[in-house]
Amino acid sequence: MENIFKASNHLHQMATSQNSTEPSESPSHSCFSNIDLLFLLENFPIEIQPVSWVDAVDGNIPDNAFPACTLDSAETAYVAKAQIADHIQTGLTTRNLLEAHIPYDYSTHRVQKFQVMVADSNSLYWVPGKNGHYPKNAVTGGKDWRKKHYIGRTYGPLTDGRNNQTYERLKPLHESSGSLLGIIHTSHKCLHVPNSGKVYAFDSYEVLCHKLNPGSLLDICKWKRRRMLTACRIGRRQQIRNLIQPINYPEEIKSVIWVDVPPDGSRLPDNAFAACIMETGETAYVAKSQIDNQEVTGFTTTNSNEAYISYGCNEHRKRNYQVIVNDHPSSLYWIVDQHGHYPKNAVHGGRDRGERLYVGRTCEPLTDGRTASQDPLTTNRLAQDGCRIGKIHPSHGCLYIPYNGREYIFDSYEVLCHKVSPGSLRSICKWKVLNVLHGNNQRKSSIDSLPLPVSLKEFLQIRTEAPLPEPRFETVSFF
Repeated sequence: MENIFKASNHLHQMATSQNSTEPSESPSHSCFSNIDLLFLLENFPIEIQPVSWVDAVDGNIPDNAFPACTLDSAETAYVAKAQIADHIQTGLTTRNLLEAHIPYDYSTHRVQKFQVMVADSNSLYWVPGKNGHYPKNAVTGGKDWRKKHYIGRTYGPLTDGRNNQTYERLKPLHESSGSLLGIIHTSHKCLHVPNSGKVYAFDSYEVLCHKLNPGSLLDICKWKRRRMLTACRIGRRQQIRNLIQPINYPEEIKSVIWVDVPPDGSRLPDNAFAACIMETGETAYVAKSQIDNQEVTGFTTTNSNEAYISYGCNEHRKRNYQVIVNDHPSSLYWIVDQHGHYPKNAVHGGRDRGERLYVGRTCEPLTDGRTASQDPLTTNRLAQDGCRIGKIHPSHGCLYIPYNGREYIFDSYEVLCHKVSPGSLRSICKWKVLNVLHGNNQRKSSIDSLPLPVSLKEFLQIRTEAPLPEPRFETVSFF
């Protein structure tokens, strides 16, 4: 991830060099424009999962405290912070200490009243740094004289540590393993760690950072619109043409899974997707089965050991069938449509003579249904209470549902759809670099000048020879 952002900054320097009166160092610099880099460099919406700090009551550490490192004593160290001389300082603690060790003013302070950092380990990672430098997404540890400092740990031999007061070297318990936790003091250009009552400085270290995630699709669309309005105000016609194109950045969907139900229908999977409540009060689940070598969508219930499928103007009951299972129900939603239309992210329900079918349900009173011979659907129950699951047949322009042995037609319906999420920030950055380089031989020749890993350079060289993929509504698979 760090290399990708380095590359984006390098590209930005290339882009801005074309407006400079000074000669550029490379002829390929003029191939890049601020327009090309707009997607990457102008405040792309990102989200971070914040950390929280909780009081360590009587020195006890919460179960969900973030394990920062393993000390040279083989104990697990946790990030702690406390107030010393009106400053918020960061240090370390362990489960056996019952106190926090805080480095401040050349000595280690032992504090009984302190807080411990609580965070999801998957939302944080460590990045190498040195001489007081830190990434923009570094985790803030506290403040010293109104200046922020950051959480760090030793990176390399512990014997590299030095005491800035006595100039003595640190003597660890075990030189071959372990690390120490402390604060990165930007004005001192080093990492300070507490050890044996003193404070030791390290020029090289690792910085604790937030993992960056792309913002929601709504945020990205709002951001895109703001960029377009800005372009309109300043009259950049070429920029407007770029911005009004579809946003084909990488997106991901959680695909549904179909599993077989035992022929005796003894039990549906616990995570079977509940599609609706029928007019009978039963919960209906999406099912599909084979009929005349066609894969057709229908439904089943917990009280039935068979699936109900509409096909060829009739209702068919099948003992061998599959149901949708989904551990994340929020990844699916329903959207109203009609006359065989469906969104691009609709859930596939099967095939009929090569044509895809989609999962649908009624959204109007059941009495609005009719057969192919125009016979109305009749029911003894309140038709407006509940709905039925069926198949959307695009070429027929309707939804078909099975009911009382017959197949009924509905012009309006709801379509089951995947919720689309933006791809990872890493894949979006890679995609943008690829998009900038694609289709221009002069740009391709500048790939070697980018600060990227060799494997990624080889990937870009190969991908720029082929047409750009359009990953919209598909799981990103080309990175």
